[in-house]
Amino acid sequence: MHDKYLSYDPDELVADESFISYVMDPKSNEAKEWNAWIERNPTMSEKVNEARNVLSSLQIKSINTEGAADRIWSRIENSVSEQPTTAAQPRKIRPLHIIGAIAAGLAILIAFRLMNTGMSMVQAEYGQSLTISLPDASTVQINDGSELTYNTDDFESARSVTLKGEAFFEVEKGTSFKVETEVGTVTVLGTSFNVFSRANSFRVHCHTGSVKVEHQASSVILKPGEMTILDKVGELNVAPFDIGIEKDWRSGVFSYEKTPLKQVFEEIERQYDVRIRTSKEIYAQTYTGFFGEESLEEALHSVCWPLKLHAEIDEKRVLISK
Repeated sequence: MHDKYLSYDPDELVADESFISYVMDPKSNEAKEWNAWIERNPTMSEKVNEARNVLSSLQIKSINTEGAADRIWSRIENSVSEQPTTAAQPRKIRPLHIIGAIAAGLAILIAFRLMNTGMSMVQAEYGQSLTISLPDASTVQINDGSELTYNTDDFESARSVTLKGEAFFEVEKGTSFKVETEVGTVTVLGTSFNVFSRANSFRVHCHTGSVKVEHQASSVILKPGEMTILDKVGELNVAPFDIGIEKDWRSGVFSYEKTPLKQVFEEIERQYDVRIRTSKEIYAQTYTGFFGEESLEEALHSVCWPLKLHAEIDEKRVLISK
């Protein structure tokens, strides 16, 4: 057992895959290691018991994986609704290592394993991002409303993940590391890069090392400071960007260059967990600029004011008009 767990809080234990396996299968070899570790570190007993009780209340168990995600998230939401309320916390949670916050007043993120396939899924809900460590010690920062899936059983021999949405990867050196999306594939050895893949939009920014990006018959190799964007005819176009100056979603800045408003509003929806409604004519307009994550009102002002649009907020609904 690693001594890193000595610094863990109950919410961090809840999100740890090894700890989840220990609670779900108390007769496994992994459970024996945990029991021995707890015996050696009695000061952790209270935190371990609290985390164990939270996981037990969720009734996570071996399941049929067909439709598993919806069923598990439903159980999580029901369990959380029964927790006592406390003071609200800041909207964003951006930890430096894997987290799982099951605490009153916080948005809930759970990393769970589909036991009968060896697949792990990590899902960031709207209004919340997170950072995880993969089995090879590579790290992934997952943007709001995004999902990462990978096989834990043979990950280190076949490093591959499936991404829906956006994430920033810092990959440890080793065998080939592959990111599969619905639009394209990114392959690296050891590097850091950002991948955005939603609907038919696909772009990759290379920060260190080199990155191979593929979409159907189109393929490019990116060096640090280069990015690629999939154009309307299905070609990957390469362009430079300034690593030292250009900010991205990890620093709370969302920048756009002649981007349809529909895509910009969809990002605001994910960041603030709201639903935006407007006309097809407004959706088709393009936007060049940026918005920050300080508040929903400021984000809407940054986008709407230059285009002479009006935003009306009604709780979780936003109406955009001329």
